[in-house]
Amino acid sequence: MFQVVALGFSFMLADQIYYFNISRPAKFMLSFFKLSSRVKEFKFGLHEVKHESGESYIPKAIENDLIGICNDIENKILRKNSFIREFGSFFDAEKIIMYFRKMCCRKIEGVIILMSVIVWYRRKSQKDQVVPVEFYVEKSPFYSVLKEFALSEYGITVRPLLPFKTIADHFYLVIGNVYILMRASVKPIIRALKKKKKSGHQSENSATPMIANLYTLNGFTFDLTKRCDFPWLLTADIPGGQLLTFFERADVPVTGEMVDAMRKRGIRNMARLKSEKFTSELPIYEVTLIYCRTAFKYMTKTIALVLKELAKLRPTSFVYLGWAMRFIRTYSLEYDFYITNNIIINIDYVDIDPLRIARHVALEAAGGVSMSYQVSAWPLPSPLCGSCADIMFLFGPYFYEKYLRSGGFCNNSIIYNGYLSDYSFNPAKENAEKLRQSLAKKGAKFIICYFDENSSDSKMSLIPNNRSSFIYKKLFDMIINDNNIGLICSPKRPKTLTERLPEIKDLMAKAKDTGRCIFMPGEYFTDNYPNEPAQAADLVISLLVGGTASLESVLAGSRVVYLDLEGFHSLPEYHFGKGKIVFDDLDELIEAIYKFRNNKELFNDFGNRDLVTALSRKDPFQDGMAAQRMGQYINWLLQKFNAGASREAALLYADEQYRKQWGAANVLKGDVKVCAK
Repeated sequence: MFQVVALGFSFMLADQIYYFNISRPAKFMLSFFKLSSRVKEFKFGLHEVKHESGESYIPKAIENDLIGICNDIENKILRKNSFIREFGSFFDAEKIIMYFRKMCCRKIEGVIILMSVIVWYRRKSQKDQVVPVEFYVEKSPFYSVLKEFALSEYGITVRPLLPFKTIADHFYLVIGNVYILMRASVKPIIRALKKKKKSGHQSENSATPMIANLYTLNGFTFDLTKRCDFPWLLTADIPGGQLLTFFERADVPVTGEMVDAMRKRGIRNMARLKSEKFTSELPIYEVTLIYCRTAFKYMTKTIALVLKELAKLRPTSFVYLGWAMRFIRTYSLEYDFYITNNIIINIDYVDIDPLRIARHVALEAAGGVSMSYQVSAWPLPSPLCGSCADIMFLFGPYFYEKYLRSGGFCNNSIIYNGYLSDYSFNPAKENAEKLRQSLAKKGAKFIICYFDENSSDSKMSLIPNNRSSFIYKKLFDMIINDNNIGLICSPKRPKTLTERLPEIKDLMAKAKDTGRCIFMPGEYFTDNYPNEPAQAADLVISLLVGGTASLESVLAGSRVVYLDLEGFHSLPEYHFGKGKIVFDDLDELIEAIYKFRNNKELFNDFGNRDLVTALSRKDPFQDGMAAQRMGQYINWLLQKFNAGASREAALLYADEQYRKQWGAANVLKGDVKVCAK
């Protein structure tokens, strides 16, 4: 995408011309016509985009502007588009709208953020002057909505660029989907022609209803103190013989030990693709003729629909063809997978991916129930949060409001079950005490636990590497200069920490040499849940821009303060805890830490969980049984499926049982099938 912000009268007469992103052909043209000195790359870091007060532009850009414009795109364009309406009639109209809404969101999210960057730069460089700004973006079906929004909200004039790259991308997407479909169909067709047995790994008893769970890197363990990809399984009596764990990332190792651990519990396992990182003991799923028939059926109907649209001189429908074909290919593959393995419940929380909607719709067509669950304490609502799974488990009503604010969802039922990994709080106490004692033996009398967030030097990163380094260096200095302080660090991405922040290596080594600085182990994530190091500490420091680790720490009983160098001043923590719960200056936070350490009674409000007024709404249970509740619900569904009931009957039964056991207020049904209005 070739995006330009011009300050002046027009593109060629502008006083200043910048580009955010530029294609290779466009860059060549600038060089060829010797315009490189006039048209320059706009260099910025998203972390710099703040008001004079230090407040970030980003919460408004995401929570208000992006959601608002996605609502407008949905209501003014998607719902009125005849191609989308008819395509939706093939499946589920509301879920198809949600799918296209999410795809549009992905296309415009960066544009909306860049508008905030333009406003910030204009304020910073031009002060009180009113300077006309032109923002050139590739024309799209939702160009008119962007143009209207930019002018009314930001005073920016949006101009169109010819969408050569977008058109090329759409042709590539259409042709690519057809090619992949044809290639994937060759083997099952050949097998059928040779009259071989229908492919696809079959269960030992194909009539047995199965529960499928995708491995997503959260952790493969049955240890209650460590991160786990199937928390609902650990504390509920779900029959292992009706479980299927599948793997679909070629870069994630699957070892023989992992397979053996599953087999000992009777759990089936399967790979959805071939990978050198997978043990040879892992069965490989292969598509069948069901995939071919389903995909060709819907591809044919969709291509016919586009041709009809073109005949009626509605060429914009072609823009949606590639997305529609991608949906069909995913739907067909998942439908084949569910049918051939008799999967009637699928558990997968990755709702941020629009194509998860195709999986949910496919399982409904196969007579099963799709299930998703909350894993993060979303700091901001986003159009990508919405789910189309039949069942959505949320921590509590606080997050339901964020869910609503995100712009809609299409669930059969929403269930409140509490903070999902709270089962680990009590088992982790013993490890936490050992961790604390190991630091105490080295002289630590006051222990701090620090949770960071992933950093990057990308211009669209809120947390640059130098800011992350700045925080770590300050904390290491505290350890080195004060023999009574201990530090437990739990990085978001342990494996890449020193690669991203090489400048902290020497100081980190000195801090570790004191024996009072420990880093929690792990690769992609730390192995242990955040509550373990939190329970070992006197104080937890967490970044406000994250929030999940801090919520877990608070629920586990720890004293927590938030560091907010990003400037998210609109978040509710500022309303009840500025200078007590949340700090936007690291030196002020460190000063407050020393005051609290020296006189805890006088500064008892510092990090006090009683100030977190919404805690009972974030988790209305707080009893360590969240995963057990989810497991119970799965078992109720399974009971009905095992008895031969329909998906509708199973859903009604599970909802009713949950109401009886945990209260009617914790099951939202009927009026929750809401999409953006």
